Amino acid sequence: LLAALLASATVVVVGLLATYLQPKKLFNFRQSLLMGDFFYSIPLIFEYLPFRGIDLIPIGVSFTAYPMALAYVATVENPLFYLPIVLVFFFPVLTISGLHEALYLMVIYAGSIGLAYLTVHKIDNKTLSIIGLKGSSFGASFFRAWFNKSDQEYENYLESLSSKKPIKSDVFYFVDKKGSPIGSIVVTDAHPGPFHEVGSSTLPTVVSEKVEKATGAPCMVLRGKGSHENDIPTRELAKSYSETISSSMFIPLKLPATDPPNGWAACTAIDFNQIKAGPFTLASIKSDRESLVLLSKAPYPCDDIPWEIGEGFEAAGCKVADAHNSGPIDGYSTLNYFPPSNVDQIATGIKRLVNSHAEGSDFQVGFSHLKTKESLKTGICDGGVVAMTWKKTAKSGVLVSFQGNNMVLGLRDKIVEALRGMGFKEAEVATTDNHQLSTSLQAVNKYSMVGAADEETVLNLALKAAKMALEKQKDAMMLVQKRVDEIKVIGSEGLDKINQAMKASLPMLGKYFVASLVLLVLASAFFCFV
Repeated sequence: LLAALLASATVVVVGLLATYLQPKKLFNFRQSLLMGDFFYSIPLIFEYLPFRGIDLIPIGVSFTAYPMALAYVATVENPLFYLPIVLVFFFPVLTISGLHEALYLMVIYAGSIGLAYLTVHKIDNKTLSIIGLKGSSFGASFFRAWFNKSDQEYENYLESLSSKKPIKSDVFYFVDKKGSPIGSIVVTDAHPGPFHEVGSSTLPTVVSEKVEKATGAPCMVLRGKGSHENDIPTRELAKSYSETISSSMFIPLKLPATDPPNGWAACTAIDFNQIKAGPFTLASIKSDRESLVLLSKAPYPCDDIPWEIGEGFEAAGCKVADAHNSGPIDGYSTLNYFPPSNVDQIATGIKRLVNSHAEGSDFQVGFSHLKTKESLKTGICDGGVVAMTWKKTAKSGVLVSFQGNNMVLGLRDKIVEALRGMGFKEAEVATTDNHQLSTSLQAVNKYSMVGAADEETVLNLALKAAKMALEKQKDAMMLVQKRVDEIKVIGSEGLDKINQAMKASLPMLGKYFVASLVLLVLASAFFCFV
């Protein structure tokens, strides 16, 4: 009992030291206990509680000291940080096992730290030559962002690898006949990412909030084309981009809606259609000014629309949006989801929709916004659900969009079937690709997709949002703004540099890791015979 209490106390003391002596705070106290010092203390537990008379501390130390030393060396630049930690281990072992074993621990821990410094130094030199950054600092900031949801230093590193790029976005703005806002749809090629709340990961929520504040009406955000090369590197830049979009919004009530400000166009012919194009479903809002075409491959897996393919689709004269509603397959690139035969089918379908004849502008729309907080159970991020309903002559339809990153396979079809059961002839479901919950340590699945562990709640939210939008449906007109903003994104070059640095440093890490473990095991073997 005394030995077990002493081992537990050692873990807690080292956890406190590791937490409050770290100048860069890689781990908080709980994470220190779970991730670092628990492994450091396994050898001590073996020492205090001998297993059938076999002394396992040499093996335990050899296989735990070096990996954990690497984690701390990459985070803490001051070597004095390790002195109190080593001493905390030294005195309990000295008391229980004697000087010989305590000195052995000191040597092994000191050796582990020295080898970890050598490993980090070699990797830093390599990554400096590739991306101009120390791999250890970049890696440590990445883990801080991963554990703590965001990290300013990591965003600064990403910004240093970024460059400006023209990013297209379209705004479809619906107002009633008096000019009062009903709702809007923003389709942007800026990508939410890379994860948690880093960079533009929560961009769809931020854009929605900013536009709703400017107009007083619900705002649905949809993903355009491209992938993580279009990530905005910092939260501040993402916020600034969102404010650029929202600042262009206006209240048509203050002027004739048919004579909007510069940059906006009033549509005089509107139509809504939904067709099949191979395995894809294309839902469109067709107008004489600009058309929106939403792509869904459900029930088949799909992911981001590749930039070049999306550019080809938009050459037909429309803005393409990604429904992002049917979970991807691990290991697939985005090109796998768009084989040439499917691309041709989609292009043909888009031309058919864009070139179709839209008669008159008499139609009705309704918008609703159910605001919810992030939930790993449902996979829905902050911002919740936005629904848009429409009616023109005998046709009616609904589009429901969730703040989230894709949707579990099959759920989209269940929601669409339920929406059609409400009387809608056409229905589609989308997600915003919001990355707030992505890569969460508590995630139910890799992407924390919508419907991750609770499909019923997601379905009920969709039906409730659709019902609320239908109740607010009224005669409307549509205004369109086509935007191109020069903003900083990580870009293909930035991603390539990060990948090159990883490919160069990981083999080095493996080589030094194995060599260091061999040295420590040999030292342990020597200790056993001395």
